Amino acid sequence: MRKFRDLAIKWKLRAIIIVTCGVVLVLACMTFLLYDQVTYKKNIIGDLEILAEIIGRNINAAIEFSDERDAQAVVKALGAEPHIMSACVYTIENAILARYQPDSTSFIPDIPAEPGYQFGENDLQLVHPIYADGVRIGTIYIQADLHNLVSRRNEVISILIIFVVLSIMIVFCLSQLVQKSILTPIRHLSTVARTVSVSKDYSVRAIKASKDEIGFLTDTFNEMLNQIQDRDKDLRQAKIQLEKHARQLQKELCERNLAEKQLKNC
Repeated sequence: MRKFRDLAIKWKLRAIIIVTCGVVLVLACMTFLLYDQVTYKKNIIGDLEILAEIIGRNINAAIEFSDERDAQAVVKALGAEPHIMSACVYTIENAILARYQPDSTSFIPDIPAEPGYQFGENDLQLVHPIYADGVRIGTIYIQADLHNLVSRRNEVISILIIFVVLSIMIVFCLSQLVQKSILTPIRHLSTVARTVSVSKDYSVRAIKASKDEIGFLTDTFNEMLNQIQDRDKDLRQAKIQLEKHARQLQKELCERNLAEKQLKNC
């Protein structure tokens, strides 16, 4: 903090402007990132629900007739979706009718949970009911990875970092133009004060450039110079009068001494 107080005003202004804009930009970017992630998650959930609805409609007959072969064929079609990790179709008695599990890393519960969705660390699990003529006849479970979500988050973060850096660079350049309106009258006032201090010429005046605090400071400075100039003028006149009075006293003293010598000689 002490180092900051000792900085030149121009660097203080730039630091204040950049820090303020930087904080606002970071908060705005974090808000945008959070909104984007929430929106993208909703889109993923919506896509999975649509996919589950389509699978449910295509597998109605297989569930009603307990046709595991047709059900397996429908479920295996999910292999065309690269982000699907596993899927399973359950009967109304929660018995597994068909499943899609390409590798051992995927997970299929023995009994489906309540309809809904749940985000894991790296996956999204959706449980969706299957209806036929308004009657629930089974359940479909789908597990999808979140690689696209992670990739999108990293892309958005990279773009936001570039945006913040470029914005701060632009703010830094613009701050040089903005601070001129503040620094120019301060420098002028400093130059006048230095000139008065060196030359002792109290007739010099600072030029008022605005009606803000700096303009008020300029008026106050000029008023102070007026008072100093008046006092300096009074001191000069007093000095002249004092010197004149001293010469008069010295003259009278000399005349008195001369008169005393003349009396002694007589």
